[in-house]
Amino acid sequence: VFTNITNTSFSYSFTPSSPAADGYIHIRRAGSPPTELPVDGTVYTAVSNLGSSQIMFVGAGTAFDQASVVSGTTYHYAIYAYN
Repeated sequence: VFTNITNTSFSYSFTPSSPAADGYIHIRRAGSPPTELPVDGTVYTAVSNLGSSQIMFVGAGTAFDQASVVSGTTYHYAIYAYN
């Protein structure tokens, strides 16, 4: 669910997985869907690169505020659950 949409930011939330995950990795790419996949056993940090995509959030939350977006740019997200 996307809310609070402005020219430079927005918020989104999603329903947690079942069974519950320990956390989620949110990956963003401008222009086309992310093609990179997280690798088991690798520790990821937010606001870092994963190939041509960016890791925007790592943690247990199911709601996220996204800032620093460019008006007119299409962003694609992939969210992966981990345990």
